Amino acid sequence: MMKLPVRSILIGMLVLFAASECSLLFGEDAALTLYITRHAQRGPRSQWPEADREKNVIGDLIDGKAVRPKENSITPLGEEQCRLLGEYLKKLGFRGKVFSSPTLRTMQTAVCTVRAIDPAIKVIPEPRLQEGGNRKAPARGITVAELMKRFPGNVQEVELPEFWQYANETTAEQRNERMKKFLDDLLKKETSGQVLLVGHSSTLPSLIIAVNQRMTDKRLVISHYPEYVVNCCLYVYRFDKDGKVIDATLENWNYLPEEMQTSNLSPRKKIAPWKKNRYAGK
Repeated sequence: MMKLPVRSILIGMLVLFAASECSLLFGEDAALTLYITRHAQRGPRSQWPEADREKNVIGDLIDGKAVRPKENSITPLGEEQCRLLGEYLKKLGFRGKVFSSPTLRTMQTAVCTVRAIDPAIKVIPEPRLQEGGNRKAPARGITVAELMKRFPGNVQEVELPEFWQYANETTAEQRNERMKKFLDDLLKKETSGQVLLVGHSSTLPSLIIAVNQRMTDKRLVISHYPEYVVNCCLYVYRFDKDGKVIDATLENWNYLPEEMQTSNLSPRKKIAPWKKNRYAGK
């Protein structure tokens, strides 16, 4: 009988142990891990602290020259929130795909976050993650070409319609239906690995409701109340191969100091104890 070297035996035992640990941590049926977050703190520069108003934040520079965005962008505090979110995701072992609403503040958030994880990651603009379209006609949105200029090396080139901003979406039910369809499509295409979604306070609750509908164990349901959807909040879900949720965690503020927990330019509201364990809506 051939004798194996002791070193080979030890390496084999370590590999088996690591596989066993992963199985216990993620479950044998785990297929896709989905991370969901809201953009970082944003607001018009006129309302930023005076000391911050002349500071450049990510996306302000094109070819080294300041090109300030016309819409609200993330603040210097928001930029720090993104960096901490990225460092936290890196600790969690995130190395997957990143989809973001194409609006500037969400793209700023996504790019700033991935640069803290791995500068080689490219953000994929995804119009279905945008806010609701409370307007009469579709509106022209920022182009992929401009996003690529603002965030060189960190935006994946995809096709976006010129008028990608939605119209005639005025109710929560319409948003719920949109996000349900988006999640259905995403789970068909992304059947394994890791995915981060960066969206808005108006659409994240609808997305979370859609996720909650895929749970057979209702103890896993996480609330979608607005108090939970703060800047750079973090929801983590694990799906099995059939698209059912097998694990869920609300990592919301674990990585942010209390003074950095915000809902745009306002401090985060304290959550009433009776809401913390309450199930989300159907």
